[in-house]
Amino acid sequence: MRVFQGVDRAYLEAAFAAIDARPGGMDRFMAENLGLSAGDIATLRRRDLR
Repeated sequence: MRVFQGVDRAYLEAAFAAIDARPGGMDRFMAENLGLSAGDIATLRRRDLR
């Protein structure tokens, strides 16, 4: 049950590395796949990178 409730850090790091390796990186991923605007992304950065 624990396996289904958690996330292996290595899997997250691999996913982020794969996103970062693509043109535009995380910003493009968030815009195209999550529908976030540049303003939305900036707001998330301000909130999450305090």
